Amino acid sequence: MTKKRVVITGIGLVTPAGCTVPEFLQSIYGGHSGVKVIQADGFSRCRARLAATIEDFDSHNLLNEKEKSRLDRAAQMGLVAADKALVDSGLLATGETEVQDSCNTGVVVGIATGSVHAVEKIYDESFNHQRAYGLGVPMAMCHSTAAHISIKFGFKGYILTVSTACSSGAAAIGVAFNAIQSGSSKRILAGGVDASITPSQFAIWDSLRVLSTCNNSPCNAVKPFSLNRDGLVLGEGAALMVLEELGSALDRGSKIYGEITGFGASSDASHITRPSMDGEVLAMERALESAGICAREVDYINAHGTATQFNDRTETEAVKNVFGSCKVPLSSIKPITGHMLAASSAAEFALSVLALEKSLIPPTINYEQQDPECDLDYVVEGPRAADLNIIMSNSFAFGGHNAVLVAKRMNGGSNGTYA
Repeated sequence: MTKKRVVITGIGLVTPAGCTVPEFLQSIYGGHSGVKVIQADGFSRCRARLAATIEDFDSHNLLNEKEKSRLDRAAQMGLVAADKALVDSGLLATGETEVQDSCNTGVVVGIATGSVHAVEKIYDESFNHQRAYGLGVPMAMCHSTAAHISIKFGFKGYILTVSTACSSGAAAIGVAFNAIQSGSSKRILAGGVDASITPSQFAIWDSLRVLSTCNNSPCNAVKPFSLNRDGLVLGEGAALMVLEELGSALDRGSKIYGEITGFGASSDASHITRPSMDGEVLAMERALESAGICAREVDYINAHGTATQFNDRTETEAVKNVFGSCKVPLSSIKPITGHMLAASSAAEFALSVLALEKSLIPPTINYEQQDPECDLDYVVEGPRAADLNIIMSNSFAFGGHNAVLVAKRMNGGSNGTYA
């Protein structure tokens, strides 16, 4: 059976680096970090005091106050990102909720931590105020974001929630890619959402000693691959993309950002928090095999790049193992967006596809000291112009859940065909 070709026709973003594609690109290529000191109550006992939060993601035109009161913060962000992606794809008119061909459109959302804002509210009502919170169950369900997107826009296609820690967004895109490629779905809205910056969640992460404590220098705190890196900064956000069978996109006359050609997943099967080079290698090799290409054809790798000591070293060794003498440039944008968990893997893939269009590799900011154990071509000098045709995006998560995506540039001919 001939595999269907899968393209990206819409991108919707809600991130600390911007809530529109132009804002996001301006922050990424300009090196403007969204990391800041947390001022809210409840965080003062933590060693780390930094997060990449979003002040306003403009849900006013999409949700009224009553609707917002019944949705977890992650679901609200997901709905806004979905709306943006659908408008961008031409499936939805601005300000409307009636989507073209909604019966043949599905939803696959990756989420790492679930509806934690709702869960904390439920516990507060139940234990501190001794009363049951009536909306607790529908608000706290891990799949509520996907469900509310489906309900809001009338989608009756393939629907699924994926939870593989911070690779959830990439895994969701990979699942959607496979479904469309096999012919079982025509179009799927896919990506990642997470909003987990609450006092209890932050304290848990702080106790793991993986968060940066550069509290006096927020914008310079996250330093992927730099010898003096001291950890990650949590972020929040949503990144969703419209994935579509190529013929459908051409029939609609939709803009095409790029084609997804490969997806590789693996399990480390070794340790719940410590990454394994072998598992990361396997995911990258499977992604290359899925795309039908060899390592030397990849022009850019968007690295997982968390800025923790062990993760950066392990990813470096894994890339060297797969790519050998091929000097492929890498970069990480987590110093700008923070680690948005499921949303990071989706936003980073979206950026990588946008980089194809711009022929411009995004930079890794805050690189200060060379680490002898991290010796790849990290793009640290600023944005780098390059002839980009194929990109790879890495996501390596707690639990040893690895997801790697490959995409290529789409070149439209004068006759409207795509090569």
